[in-house]
Amino acid sequence: PQPGEQRVAPPRPLSRALLKRERKGKRERERKQDRQSSNRTMAPFAASRIVMMAAKKKPTSIPVKLLSTAGTGFFYMTRKNPRQIQRKLEYRKYDPVVQQHVMFAETKSYKR
Repeated sequence: PQPGEQRVAPPRPLSRALLKRERKGKRERERKQDRQSSNRTMAPFAASRIVMMAAKKKPTSIPVKLLSTAGTGFFYMTRKNPRQIQRKLEYRKYDPVVQQHVMFAETKSYKR
């Protein structure tokens, strides 16, 4: 350095995290650019191509309400596949109102 000039420290090497972030940003910019260029080239053909969407399947299981037989009004919601289980569900589960395990019976099913 000349007299009167400030001394400048040499640039520090980038940390691994900064290098990784920089490469990730560069890759994302390249992908975005590729997508934009491919959209421009496909534009004339996109209008002529008809794409049919497949219909969604009906869900096999239905929501079911299990009501406490202790008469507290407490209930659990669960799902049941009526193709596999035709009978009404009954489980022994915990009812926090009476603070003990009691039978819960299926009372209502919600059809979709």
